[in-house]
Amino acid sequence: MYVIILAAGKGSRLMPLTKDRPKCLLELKEGKTLLQIQIEKIQTVNPKGIIVLTGYKSKMIEEFVKKNYNKEDNIIIEFNPFFEISNNLATLYLAKSYFLKDDVIVINGDDIFTSEVIKGLAAINDEGIWATISRKNEYDWDDMKIITKGNIITHISKEIPLEEANGESVGMIKFNGKSRLVFYEVMVDVMHKPEALNWFWLHAIQEYINRGNNVYYYEIPWSSWAEMDFHVDYKSIKTYIEKYVKTTINMDDKDQNLLD
Repeated sequence: MYVIILAAGKGSRLMPLTKDRPKCLLELKEGKTLLQIQIEKIQTVNPKGIIVLTGYKSKMIEEFVKKNYNKEDNIIIEFNPFFEISNNLATLYLAKSYFLKDDVIVINGDDIFTSEVIKGLAAINDEGIWATISRKNEYDWDDMKIITKGNIITHISKEIPLEEANGESVGMIKFNGKSRLVFYEVMVDVMHKPEALNWFWLHAIQEYINRGNNVYYYEIPWSSWAEMDFHVDYKSIKTYIEKYVKTTINMDDKDQNLLD
């Protein structure tokens, strides 16, 4: 199994914090960056390799990996030279060869999550595509919303009307067995469309569904992950982490530290 991290974006909504560094290298606790936390979690499931897809300020990420990790960690940098004019579907497309090699987990570069989330997703070995989701009482315009029916996802898009959404995509998906090969073909086909340069990678997931394939879901508590997209997200994640590591209260399994 390979794990792919999508970390090519400019993080414009976090300016000026991202003026001199990519979003994934923002520090969350005592010098520990978001990327560093993600890699630590991913390493608990012993992947064959961790592929970090970069774009904005790629050299900084390359130097960070070179400084902090050894060859044995097998962290591979793949640079998208077209990140300025493309969205993350095009970035993922550049790593399409990994879908032909083995099962794959794709993770958004601005996700932070507990160890149990990645362990649970990695443990799913059933054939199919498995999207990590969470649910909450209400959704907003920027959420990557979903509609589920039974044990499958029927729609995934930010454009889903708020009143129709019954879940949110976490941005972590596992591709198992023959289904990953079918997705590979869908992704390659979709990328032949000029407008695909501006699409989110989950657009290809919806196209996969539209062609009669099932996407199953792996549901996690809303409190076990967070997305670092806006200034308020960055502040709340840092505040949560700082508060958590200072407490002496024993937490149960339902309230895990995002750094664990």
